[in-house]
Amino acid sequence: MHQVGKYRPEHVTYGVTGLKKFFVINTNITEVSDMYEWDSIITSPGDMVYGEIVSGFIRLKYNDDEMIAIINNYLNDMSDEERAAEFREMQAWRSESKENAKEAIRWAYENGVYTDPTADNYWILGIEDENGESEDNGTIAEE
Repeated sequence: MHQVGKYRPEHVTYGVTGLKKFFVINTNITEVSDMYEWDSIITSPGDMVYGEIVSGFIRLKYNDDEMIAIINNYLNDMSDEERAAEFREMQAWRSESKENAKEAIRWAYENGVYTDPTADNYWILGIEDENGESEDNGTIAEE
């Protein structure tokens, strides 16, 4: 969601709906003529879910139909350099989106916005679980 405002937004904020927090991740913040423009990703109420945030970053640039078209065009003719370049660009954005999601979760935790992380995000935050592990246990779905 693209937004414009007079004040520079925080990188991550939250609101409350019902009894659950939802998080707003603000990115691509630029100053334009004494105003600010930025893109926001709004999570579902509850925990900061890595996969949902990755999807939000990806969707800032590609919707589902665009992604399917890029993949199908590439698979239809992998020797077409234009289609291959478009596919590589999309893959690079997906990788960047994963890093952006991790950075947003870390920033929110380090700045007191995300105060009660669940075990699903321990690997991102470097928190050890009850078994002394902080690595991804393979249950995090890659986008």
